[in-house]
Amino acid sequence: MAVTRAQALLIVVGDPQVLCLDPLWRSFLNYIYLNGGWTGPDIPWDPKAPVNDAGGYDKEIKEAAILDMNEFARRMEDLTITELQDEIDGNVDRPWRELE
Repeated sequence: MAVTRAQALLIVVGDPQVLCLDPLWRSFLNYIYLNGGWTGPDIPWDPKAPVNDAGGYDKEIKEAAILDMNEFARRMEDLTITELQDEIDGNVDRPWRELE
């Protein structure tokens, strides 16, 4: 992250996904976004929602990531089991030419 010390403009260069974990930065980013000073991709949270001063945003993101990771692992297991069942039938020796 970098912050300039300009007289007429403040430029913050950083990752909003990381900065939003802190309640003070989240409120500042909300202010910038709502007042038209935001440049870059849209923020993934609701800027109009009140900021929780206690924080805890990292726990929310971690829980969502764990749920997403578990869903991904379940889908991969389903694919692997399906492929294994197909291979069981596919490994049968068959004659090279069909007999007449």
